[in-house]
Amino acid sequence: MKLSKKLLKSIIAAVAIIVVVIVAFIFFGPSVKRTIITTSTLREVVSISELSTGEFCYNGVVSIPEKDNPEKNDYSVKYDSTVKAGIEAKDIDFKIDRKNKSVTPIIPEIKINDIIINDGSISTIPENATAKLKDTLSYCKEDALKEANQNEKLIETAKSNLQDSITALLTPLLKEAGYKIMW
Repeated sequence: MKLSKKLLKSIIAAVAIIVVVIVAFIFFGPSVKRTIITTSTLREVVSISELSTGEFCYNGVVSIPEKDNPEKNDYSVKYDSTVKAGIEAKDIDFKIDRKNKSVTPIIPEIKINDIIINDGSISTIPENATAKLKDTLSYCKEDALKEANQNEKLIETAKSNLQDSITALLTPLLKEAGYKIMW
């Protein structure tokens, strides 16, 4: 049984069209991508070692006691500082509700995670005080930490910013999987 050249060309053309359609479908067709939401996946998305979400600028004055007589002040120091509050991102946990397709981040207590004293802003009163920079910085940091811990707005702002950051980081992944974030 011999096929005519015309019929053979038609079969080859049909096979070629089928192959092109299959290849096009494989490369350009709808891909079925399934995202599975797990705690480890969510932790990976927010994996920033230290997440500072609140900042407090403080201009302070601290009295430095005499070494031999802690009841008496040796000198005072005026300084500018920046206090940062936040969390360790690894400490964030997640409650995943697969039935209702929701994720609830469980965040740890926000803490002061950095105090920066602007060295150029330090001035002593009286100016001729014999101050050791290491000791002076230690007292300034202690004073700035005390003030920051008394500032309730710093922690509130840090918590709000943290929620916004986590929401922004997770929303694309959760939306793709049909989940929503709950606070």
